[in-house]
Amino acid sequence: MYRSAVLLDDASNAPSSTLTDYCTNCSAAVTMALNDWPVVRKTDNAMISHGFVENNKLMSMLWTTTISNPTSNLLEKFAELFAGQHDDLKKHALKWDATFHDAELIGTIDDPEIAGLGLASSPLLVHWQFNALPLAGREMVYVVSSKDEKPSSSDTFLSRTIYAYSSVKNEWVNTVLERTEIKKTGRVRSLNCFPSVDRVTVYKDRVQLDHLMTTDIGGWVPTYCFNNIFKAALIEANCDESEAMRKYVLSLCGEQKQ
Repeated sequence: MYRSAVLLDDASNAPSSTLTDYCTNCSAAVTMALNDWPVVRKTDNAMISHGFVENNKLMSMLWTTTISNPTSNLLEKFAELFAGQHDDLKKHALKWDATFHDAELIGTIDDPEIAGLGLASSPLLVHWQFNALPLAGREMVYVVSSKDEKPSSSDTFLSRTIYAYSSVKNEWVNTVLERTEIKKTGRVRSLNCFPSVDRVTVYKDRVQLDHLMTTDIGGWVPTYCFNNIFKAALIEANCDESEAMRKYVLSLCGEQKQ
């Protein structure tokens, strides 16, 4: 059970990666993307980029936004959004994700060996359903791992939390939870591939949120088609999502805009 709970399967394109390493590698991918990828669109409060990580053939999408003079409860609200419990998943997603259909918290991985991995909290297993019009409805089964990252002497940030999302196969779920049944929806299985992550970085006067996702939407759509034909729609979706997410989290903090 230790090996199954600690090591990911190959669903996320990160085989033999520990949950901790997956978080660390996702954070490194964000840093690379911020440094190397050109900004293709700007919204009022965000920048959108896209590119390829390592030898991935699947394109990744990045949006980043900065909140100046953050309230004291901002980090708490981000934690609710990205690693919340059952009720939080639906309540929050309905406010910022235009594609959201339904979500279920399958369970929490509380294996004692997990506690020694340096994660910020027990990983969550999530069954997520979303719409992908004009395509058929999609679903994902993935594990959410969170990790705090301390700055080195050369870093300018004060603290950082990584929320990484890695799809897993049903068989992986069966090895780490007593409950093994995953609701059948008839939807096409999609995958959160490496790297898929929300990274929250605290600086002296601001908080930066980086949202880097690599999605294999599955079904009949080949990688080449996704990378090219769907690119314009993905950019637009990321523009809308970045603004909606920012506006919503600020409203949770008692603010309307910054």
